[in-house]
Amino acid sequence: NDEELHHSVRTIDSYLMNKIRGSEENKNICYPNDYLTEFYQIKKDKEINEDKKRNFYAAMTIIEMGRITEEDGIENILKYYDSQKRTDIGRKFIIQVAESYENYKKNHLKMDWVDVKYKGLQDKIKFDHNIVLMIDEAQDCNRLEWSIINKLIAVSKNIYIAGDDDQAIYRFKGGDVKTFLKYPFDKKTVLKKSPRLNKKIWDLAEKIIHLIPKEERQEKQYTPTNENKYNMPH
Repeated sequence: NDEELHHSVRTIDSYLMNKIRGSEENKNICYPNDYLTEFYQIKKDKEINEDKKRNFYAAMTIIEMGRITEEDGIENILKYYDSQKRTDIGRKFIIQVAESYENYKKNHLKMDWVDVKYKGLQDKIKFDHNIVLMIDEAQDCNRLEWSIINKLIAVSKNIYIAGDDDQAIYRFKGGDVKTFLKYPFDKKTVLKKSPRLNKKIWDLAEKIIHLIPKEERQEKQYTPTNENKYNMPH
């Protein structure tokens, strides 16, 4: 029924939180804003100058991306940092922030969303057996999320993965469209008509979509709709 379906549709994070809460984990989620004042030992963030804030958030982004795109641990964070060839923020500062952040989470019984995913991959966290598993917006999933998806697939009977490589917009968050494109599907279906695009938008999209490198998209043929249900400007 509709109520059961509603409870079955979840983000990866909410599904994992439910599973982790069912184990011995009982930690609250923390965000960079929570840690900012703790790192600088100041009560209010308005007391921190903008340069310090900018450096802090840049470091936190590098730490998150390193854990997502490489693996967990300081050595993988630094591997990612080195690959980016950043000159605006120092290596020692990355190490300082990363080590202090881990201590902060431990001392305050907190975890972030990257922690949630790594905990979800632990053997002790068991996923439900699914008759049907549906994954949407798969083109924007990152390496860590694909690891979770593969664990879900292992306990599912019928798997449907939906996505559009031409709508991949989350590379800045670690989105890995190449994994989606190379996934060993048993069967692929490409929609022949887009219900969203009128012809003017379709014409524009067709002119620029080929600027994407061939290895990062699948060539496809589809037609626009002639309807304009949402009164989009022509």
